[in-house]
Amino acid sequence: MTGSNLLRFLAGVALGTLLAVVVGVSLTPPRTSQAGDAVPVVASTDAPHVPLPSLATTQTLQLASYVEAAGPTDGTTERAPWWNAGVPRVPAITQFDGGPLANVNCTMASAAMLARLTFGIVTTGSQMRALQDDQEGGTSLLDAQAAVDNGWGVRFSRGALSPLQLRALMYAGAGAEIAGLYREIPVDTRLQRNFTEGHAIYLDGFREAGPEGPAAYYVIDPLGHSWSGYRGAWWPADIVERFGTVFGSGRIKALWGFPGGTAPIDHPILPRSAYPSTGPSASASPGSSPGASEDPMPAGDTGPLDDVDEGTTPPDVPTVPAGEAMTGSSRFADLLARCAVAPRPSDCPPGLVGRAVIPVGPVPSGSIAAISAVVLRYVNQIGPGTWQIIFESPPDSSPQIWVWPGDAQGQVTHGSVEAALLDGQPVSLATVTADPAQSFTFFITTADGDRRATSQVGSVTVP
Repeated sequence: MTGSNLLRFLAGVALGTLLAVVVGVSLTPPRTSQAGDAVPVVASTDAPHVPLPSLATTQTLQLASYVEAAGPTDGTTERAPWWNAGVPRVPAITQFDGGPLANVNCTMASAAMLARLTFGIVTTGSQMRALQDDQEGGTSLLDAQAAVDNGWGVRFSRGALSPLQLRALMYAGAGAEIAGLYREIPVDTRLQRNFTEGHAIYLDGFREAGPEGPAAYYVIDPLGHSWSGYRGAWWPADIVERFGTVFGSGRIKALWGFPGGTAPIDHPILPRSAYPSTGPSASASPGSSPGASEDPMPAGDTGPLDDVDEGTTPPDVPTVPAGEAMTGSSRFADLLARCAVAPRPSDCPPGLVGRAVIPVGPVPSGSIAAISAVVLRYVNQIGPGTWQIIFESPPDSSPQIWVWPGDAQGQVTHGSVEAALLDGQPVSLATVTADPAQSFTFFITTADGDRRATSQVGSVTVP
């Protein structure tokens, strides 16, 4: 997960350990501070710097929404509460995450997306690779199964599927990882035109033929990069099925799972009009939907998988500029000064109300109470221009991450923040996607009524 080119992140002393604050420039009318108030501030730029590590491969992340909503696992549950009928249902995860075997980790990165959908697991191809024994060349679907078992104690369904079974699973709401030969994908559809070897892809959805086009699968190819806007695409079903059946000698080698880990009892049944047009299922009469007893979806594993790795010639690895991540960015002072006006500019985030000089020492009598702070814990580069920032924030607050391009003079944006569990303990997980060749500045604010807290200011500098 860390990889040879994982950028080094340094952090200052957490705001929660600083014992007193003196607000310098106020962006709101002055008021009298009461005991227990939390004053929104940003750490001074001369705060000492200490390293903030990346996650170890043995540390596991899981979305809190999965853990909170997970119900019985006896196969009789209704649809998972977080079910999302649209696509993509999971973020694209590239195999090019900076790990030492990233160029041959398509199977692991595809399985990471399946793990996100099925179990709320947040991981990367390189972490998955480290959680199993094969550390040379390509890997197999069985290796991916071993990784989620070793890391989280869960398992996917697996087997060699017919195209009809794959369609039925996907139509019912499953996600799937399949192995195939990339040369069977038309050149204009491939994400790397010159790559033709064995490959694994993640399937996030299926649609039958209609006004949008022919029957198709929503494919997220781990060769893609989220920073460039890649989120996956619809690929014609016959192309995807040929990709798999040529590699699997007539069957499609696959891992699959449903959100929550089990198939809902009310899952949609594939109509006969959506059956493949060729093969054994082509004789089914179109135009009518079968009853539940005729559901072609497999109820579980369809037999053992042989341990076949993807091809020996890996795809091209993208070149990513090296950079450095720091806290205590002095460039942020200009932004604070610009925000000290009324009305506040639209790119000045809520929760930021002033500059601060923060002495270290005992709290003087009658001084402002110490802040309940946002504490930065870890940062991981999970792909070109894609970062995960893991932090702790006050309970019952609503953290947001604010990101400025370059030297904090451009338009503010904010990345996604999700509640998660790190080794079973609550944290917040922010994902930032930026041009890998551009520096950016960021910090985190939280709000709970009149109480506010901020993190230290961070910046990622790219030469």
